[in-house]
Amino acid sequence: MMMSNLFSETFTIINQVPISQTNPDKTKTKYKKHFIHNCDRRDGIFDKSNGTMAYKANAWSVWCKDWELYKPPIWTADGYYTLGDDEKAEFWTANVGDLIVFAEIPDIEPITMQEFQDLLKKYRENGGQITQAQSYINYKPDGTPWHTNHIEMIKG
Repeated sequence: MMMSNLFSETFTIINQVPISQTNPDKTKTKYKKHFIHNCDRRDGIFDKSNGTMAYKANAWSVWCKDWELYKPPIWTADGYYTLGDDEKAEFWTANVGDLIVFAEIPDIEPITMQEFQDLLKKYRENGGQITQAQSYINYKPDGTPWHTNHIEMIKG
């Protein structure tokens, strides 16, 4: 199966951003809402070994070509978590546990875990919590990016 080259949808992602690298307490979390452009999705999980979709109830795969504004969810110098609040507004990330909705949503950024849980419940039919995220960002020897660069997010 060939993937669609449309990538014309805009999705919303709500990141759960830990406020400290050393404190795993989920109550110590900030939430950041972003609109991600140039996205597409399919029900099921894409099997890279044979190029087909494996269909499974309540599972989906999302591909996003908005990779230039993506930062990995890490605490090193290149990571999203080390950015200041103003910089976090310019970039986005994707990690296990984040919420993705297959549309632009008007809801404000949650402040508490309960508000985040309420959004998970509200949008469970049109998105869900990411269970796997992977970036595919590569460059040619001359420094130009591959045209296939993208971020993949899965619920499965």
